[in-house]
Amino acid sequence: MFDLDLESIGQIVASILIIAFFLVALYRRRFKVNKKKNDGEQDYLHWL
Repeated sequence: MFDLDLESIGQIVASILIIAFFLVALYRRRFKVNKKKNDGEQDYLHWL
Protein backbone atom coordinates (compact mmCIF):
# COMPACT_ATOMS: atom_id res chain seq x y z
CA MET A 1 0.00 0.00 0.00
CA PHE A 2 2.88 2.37 0.71
CA ASP A 3 4.30 1.85 -2.78
CA LEU A 4 0.88 2.45 -4.32
CA ASP A 5 0.52 5.64 -2.27
CA LEU A 6 3.91 6.86 -3.47
CA GLU A 7 2.99 6.14 -7.09
CA SER A 8 -0.34 7.94 -6.81
CA ILE A 9 1.29 10.90 -5.06
CA GLY A 10 3.95 11.05 -7.77
CA GLN A 11 1.32 11.04 -10.52
CA ILE A 12 -0.69 13.76 -8.77
CA VAL A 13 2.39 15.94 -8.25
CA ALA A 14 3.48 15.47 -11.87
CA SER A 15 0.03 16.37 -13.19
CA ILE A 16 -0.15 19.43 -10.92
CA LEU A 17 3.29 20.60 -12.08
CA ILE A 18 2.33 20.16 -15.75
CA ILE A 19 -0.97 22.02 -15.28
CA ALA A 20 0.74 24.79 -13.31
CA PHE A 21 3.39 25.16 -16.05
CA PHE A 22 0.75 25.59 -18.77
CA LEU A 23 -1.29 27.99 -16.62
CA VAL A 24 1.78 30.13 -15.92
CA ALA A 25 2.64 30.21 -19.63
CA LEU A 26 -0.92 31.19 -20.57
CA TYR A 27 -1.14 33.84 -17.86
CA ARG A 28 2.20 35.34 -18.91
CA ARG A 29 1.00 35.57 -22.51
CA ARG A 30 -2.32 37.11 -21.45
CA PHE A 31 -0.53 39.49 -19.10
CA LYS A 32 1.72 40.69 -21.93
CA VAL A 33 -1.26 41.08 -24.29
CA ASN A 34 -3.60 42.73 -21.78
CA LYS A 35 -0.93 44.82 -20.08
CA LYS A 36 -2.37 48.10 -21.35
CA LYS A 37 -6.06 47.18 -21.09
CA ASN A 38 -7.06 46.86 -17.51
CA ASP A 39 -5.56 47.33 -14.06
CA GLY A 40 -8.07 44.90 -12.56
CA GLU A 41 -6.82 42.08 -14.75
CA GLN A 42 -3.22 42.87 -13.81
CA ASP A 43 -4.06 42.73 -10.10
CA TYR A 44 -6.02 39.49 -10.55
CA LEU A 45 -3.24 37.78 -12.51
CA HIS A 46 -0.61 39.04 -10.08
CA TRP A 47 -2.67 37.74 -7.17
CA LEU A 48 -2.79 34.29 -8.77
